[in-house]
Amino acid sequence: MSRVYSEFDFSRKNNRPENTLKIFLYACVVIFLIACSDNSQYLPEGFAPFYPKFEAWENCDEGFALICVSSADGAQGFLEWRTEGVYGRIVETSGSRDTRSFLIGDGGMNGLVLNAREKGDSLEVSYEPTSQNAYIFQEGASQHRVTANRSKAIKDLKLLAGLSEETQESGRKISMRLQYLVSRESLEEKAFNDFLRRGNSPYKMAEFRRQRLEASPIAKYELPEDSGNLDSEPAKNVLKDDGSGQIRYWIPPIEFYEIQYPVYVGENIISVATQYYLFNGGAHGSASTDFDIIDRRTGKRLGPSDIFVSDWRSTLGPKLKVELIRQSGFWQDSAKSAKVGNDGNSPIEDLRDLGFFESDISPSDKIFLCKTGIGFEYDRYEIAPWYMGEFIILLSWDELRPFLNPAFFADGQLLGSI
Repeated sequence: MSRVYSEFDFSRKNNRPENTLKIFLYACVVIFLIACSDNSQYLPEGFAPFYPKFEAWENCDEGFALICVSSADGAQGFLEWRTEGVYGRIVETSGSRDTRSFLIGDGGMNGLVLNAREKGDSLEVSYEPTSQNAYIFQEGASQHRVTANRSKAIKDLKLLAGLSEETQESGRKISMRLQYLVSRESLEEKAFNDFLRRGNSPYKMAEFRRQRLEASPIAKYELPEDSGNLDSEPAKNVLKDDGSGQIRYWIPPIEFYEIQYPVYVGENIISVATQYYLFNGGAHGSASTDFDIIDRRTGKRLGPSDIFVSDWRSTLGPKLKVELIRQSGFWQDSAKSAKVGNDGNSPIEDLRDLGFFESDISPSDKIFLCKTGIGFEYDRYEIAPWYMGEFIILLSWDELRPFLNPAFFADGQLLGSI
């Protein structure tokens, strides 16, 4: 017994250096992996995370697709319903968990409200035409309904979101709202980093945005002598001139939003919108939207030259104009009906009668693919005054077929499966 004990003890003692070395090497590997990971699926310290609800529904027979990203203070997304001829950007949701409404605005059939009831893995969606919807309204018309199922195409996608607020020594307040689309698939995540975030992970992109805002020049607005109560919110950011010690300044806060969300997710294609907003003083901030079309099989970004033949710009303008006039019949806040011109009984032929800058319209470079066709997006001030918002005009695949690059088809199917 004693001999066995001594042999065991001897063996254990002689293995200690080897075990210690293994533990040390393992710890080094773990530290190395952590250092190299750069927290790519996280946002930096100082960002308070929030968790938007991300959902997608579809009914292929009806050409219906609904993507919605919603949180306590806003919503984004896109609706298309081919058989009803309606589409647009989701800007607001309301209601309970099972019964909700979706409001379309800032691109599409603005003002249209869809009501939805969730039942298990299906969503019953309806809307009721009104006399404002000039192209679809009929006296006694019933609700338009569709039942959609959850889309499986978003299973590898999620949204990384966070808020950051700070006050600099100057008294300037900086607030940021970031929402980045990420994927569990490595090829797709690399494409998102390359094309949506300038080659950066969400972590690095958030750091870049914060550093740029912190280093941006400070805007100062001189306050008049009768500027009012110095205890008011604008007066809390006041500096005194070093010379006289009397001149008061207001330093406007910086507000920056960078919001990513998909407008369409298919088996082979994903179209992603990135909305930007920056306020740094003035009457209002600046807003814009970019779109990226990514082939999920290859990780390649698709542009107009991949999709259209060479002369598409000179031929699509009239089709976009016709669709924009049709779309205006849905606008709840439109001052004029799309059916009636300035003389009260003739159809509108000049877009200026609807408030646009020009009588005609040209194709936008900002495009995205979806189930129905191709969307063309126009930022504020691009074709109409600020108050009219952004515009999205959707043309169907049937209309676009003569203008599409033949390489865009495979065995008679558009990209195999849009």
